[in-house]
Amino acid sequence: MIEDCHAVVAVTLALAAPVGPLAEATSVAKLAVFAMVNLALIQLKRKKHAGPDPLWRVPVWAPWTGLAANLGMIGGALFSN
Repeated sequence: MIEDCHAVVAVTLALAAPVGPLAEATSVAKLAVFAMVNLALIQLKRKKHAGPDPLWRVPVWAPWTGLAANLGMIGGALFSN
């Protein structure tokens, strides 16, 4: 039932709106999600927890670099018009 509703909304948006702005909004939304994931990774790196030893360690600069790249691409997408 819910899947049918999603399909109706998707078809309605595809027919009512031009595809270009819809695709750009989707790309910006994905970049925003990736930025939030990088923020979560930064918070996890700051916490000291007594859990099991991880299988691999991510350097501190990796989520910061990802966050900067995502925010830069979001800014480029929003201010390019």
